[in-house]
Amino acid sequence: RVVRLVHVLPMATVEQVQLLEFGEKNRSRAQTRLGVLRQAGYLETLAGRAPNEPAVWVVSPRGVKVFGLEEPEASLQRVKYGRLSHDLAVTDCRVRIMLACREPGLELLTWHREEDGNRAPKSTFALECEVSEKGERALKQKYANFGAYYYGGKFEQDFGTKALRVLVLVRPEPGTSGARFVRRMTTM
Repeated sequence: RVVRLVHVLPMATVEQVQLLEFGEKNRSRAQTRLGVLRQAGYLETLAGRAPNEPAVWVVSPRGVKVFGLEEPEASLQRVKYGRLSHDLAVTDCRVRIMLACREPGLELLTWHREEDGNRAPKSTFALECEVSEKGERALKQKYANFGAYYYGGKFEQDFGTKALRVLVLVRPEPGTSGARFVRRMTTM
């Protein structure tokens, strides 16, 4: 189950695997299982992380073959290191949504990443994840591009609906104020 979970996410930290598979109080079980799966050659960790940063787990080519999985979106060769913080923040959000959907009456039907192309269902939520404080000019340009995409009709053409809802997740860098970042974004 853990290999398939990492494949679906398609990269994960110990904490993310722990929350979904072992519960909040079982970090050592999650670490042990990930270590065993690494020794068996089913999972790998990304190299180049600082010692104080969490390990990032991906499914190895052997894991893909043994478990009959499709080629994962994340692999040691395909991870965009410049986007790693962003991708992990998106995975954090996905993990929380998956946990919330375990409640009776809730179900996460699909999850599409931007790499999937325009295959989202007609009821569309877009997740925009801000993990660094960009300058006001860069933020204005980003959201102007969203507006042009939507109001120019391209969104409706791509997805067959006008129902776009954007959830903006703000995850400030250590030492910066998340509240200040949100205020900046809402007053542009």
